[in-house]
Amino acid sequence: MTLTTDAFLSGSNLRPAFQLLCLALVSAFTLRQLRAYIHAKHISTPLSGPPSASLLFGVQPAIFTWDPAAVYERWVNQYGPIFRFPRGILASDKLVITDLKAVTSFLARDTWTYIQPQLQKDVLEAIIGGGVLVAEGEDHRRLRRVLTPGFSNAALRRFTTSFVDSAHKVKNLWEAQYLSESGQGIIEIQGWMNHAALDSIGIAGFSYDVWLSYYLYILHNDSPFFLTVRKDRGFMTKLIIMIGAFAPSISRLLPSQRNTEFKRIRLGGRDIAHKLLDRARKEKEAGTAHGENSLIGLLVKAEMAEGDSIRMTPEDVLAHNTLIVAGFESSSSTLTWILVYLSKNPHVQDRLREEINTKLGSGDPTWDTITYDMPYLAAVVQETLRLHPSVGEVNRIAQEDDVLPLSTPFIDAKGREVSEISVAKGTTVTVPITYINKSTELWGETAKDFRPERWLNDGAEIDGLKAKDISGWRHILTFSDGPRICIGRNFALAEIKAVLVVLIRHFVFELPDGPKTQITYHQGLVKRAKIIRATSDDEEGANVELKVTRIEF
Repeated sequence: MTLTTDAFLSGSNLRPAFQLLCLALVSAFTLRQLRAYIHAKHISTPLSGPPSASLLFGVQPAIFTWDPAAVYERWVNQYGPIFRFPRGILASDKLVITDLKAVTSFLARDTWTYIQPQLQKDVLEAIIGGGVLVAEGEDHRRLRRVLTPGFSNAALRRFTTSFVDSAHKVKNLWEAQYLSESGQGIIEIQGWMNHAALDSIGIAGFSYDVWLSYYLYILHNDSPFFLTVRKDRGFMTKLIIMIGAFAPSISRLLPSQRNTEFKRIRLGGRDIAHKLLDRARKEKEAGTAHGENSLIGLLVKAEMAEGDSIRMTPEDVLAHNTLIVAGFESSSSTLTWILVYLSKNPHVQDRLREEINTKLGSGDPTWDTITYDMPYLAAVVQETLRLHPSVGEVNRIAQEDDVLPLSTPFIDAKGREVSEISVAKGTTVTVPITYINKSTELWGETAKDFRPERWLNDGAEIDGLKAKDISGWRHILTFSDGPRICIGRNFALAEIKAVLVVLIRHFVFELPDGPKTQITYHQGLVKRAKIIRATSDDEEGANVELKVTRIEF
């Protein structure tokens, strides 16, 4: 029987036709998965791993705990430095690598042999619309080449003045709003660090004063950039994330608070990007452009360039509102974690303040002083970045069959000693950054502790430890490594240090309820600090209220 278009659209035939369509789609998907499974079994090294806890989702729910590093550590101790875990009946197993030689080899071929999973790209595009964070291969290399001058030492020397100005705005508003009478008050730190970081990236990178976001947020609670900071993920969001492991295009379309928030962030960022680009283009054409080496200036320059080596399309340029969102999220979260740790460890805060006052006197920080003259400041920042990376793990899909070397041979699932791992095309590979950054095996007994001293004297304390073999920035993987090492890492470090110096020299920070103050996580775009106060019923959002006391300076 032939099913015509009219018959298909008729009510009597619509349901069976839809069932046939679903059956065909499921069959095609199952066949594809079966082929991939057979190929992976034939090519990949047989590995052990944790048994499935769920028919649909495997052991994935365990990764959505507040401390996935502890979950990975338990698995590494039980199954070794390379293992697999099931992601459910409809998704292939995930290969987890923690052997440092294998990790280095894997990250060195990021964007080429290994690329981002479609779900991860969908999330980034849902928030920012594209850009260097989403690009792969030659496109990724070209976009980084365009942006690199905006993160040079010369550019950072200029930008640091803007970072200091942003910190002084925070300082002055605190003194006027909270500390004018007694010199002491309870301040919700997280939101203010958002404003300082967004202001810094806006002015330094885009010649755009976004301090208006502060007033929009206070007056209307309607700034698009802070939505995911204030909202907790519900069950539906977690379910959609897990569905995305095997059907990313479907998960992106399903209704959820997360998808709605991401859309608002993307649209808000694009609106600002449109205005910035229009202004920069007009200035360029009129010959009145300033700040050509700012990020926005470099983007417009690339858009107008002749030749294909660095030329960017208008869509490429617009997509780089990513640098606004990604830039402020990670920096503001790190600043908040630092202030929490300094509040928990007054002796560290006192030592840092002494270094700042000794090195600066009455002057303001410059890029050279915060980069070269303050080793304890660098140690405090680096230790916080070790314990709280913005991205907890790297997930990639193998685009071809590959072999990863191992630093230490181990016994595979068939009882054979192997010195390398075969990875089949289509395999999902994970590097758990949070685990590697604070693994007891790599860092010793103080791995979980906040100890800035471990980085003094060129990191002498980690000499002889396996952590010394981590190939990332200064022996941590917080900024990843290889072709995708964070392009804005030095920008972020200068911004964090400049803001921190201004705040620490003018204020003392303490936990509101003393040592009994409970500190946990809040999951937004990144994992943020959250303080649970005994006197507060507010459990929503990433609230970090600290006792702040003004120092007469």
